[in-house]
Amino acid sequence: MSLGEREQTAWLSGTMARELDMDPDSLRFDYSEDSLSPAYNVTAAQSKELATLLTLAERLRVHVSAITPDASALQRFLPFLPSHQQCLAWRDNEQWLWATRYSWGRKLAVGMTSAKELAAALSVDPESVAICGEGGFDPWEAVSVRQPPLPPPGGDFAIALGLALGKAY
Repeated sequence: MSLGEREQTAWLSGTMARELDMDPDSLRFDYSEDSLSPAYNVTAAQSKELATLLTLAERLRVHVSAITPDASALQRFLPFLPSHQQCLAWRDNEQWLWATRYSWGRKLAVGMTSAKELAAALSVDPESVAICGEGGFDPWEAVSVRQPPLPPPGGDFAIALGLALGKAY
């Protein structure tokens, strides 16, 4: 016996709400089947966060066709990493964004100043983490045809480029 779309959605909603200790009605999520295993990749957000974003977009008369969490955009670059590196990270003054094949997320940068500390927080081998930026992974390498004027190499545009590249898996 297999569940239909409506039943799958109800089951996922209930499961996510229990895991996050939230009311199912205050939760919005999207999911897709994993192509390599019998599992689902689920992204969840609080309804109030999405409502704020959509209200702002409506006021600005912006048509929203998709809402993509920023850290998930890093997954688009994973095929460009050397085989021994399976995690890509990007950092600004406030946070680390990271992505692996099966997950992605955000960690506050407070008290976490190096890739080694991030790797420890993620329980991964420090050698498996690539950092976007000068001296590390250059996201512009994923763009096969580039026209001048080119921005400086580095990770400043990593998230925007990842979003522009679209879905990788």
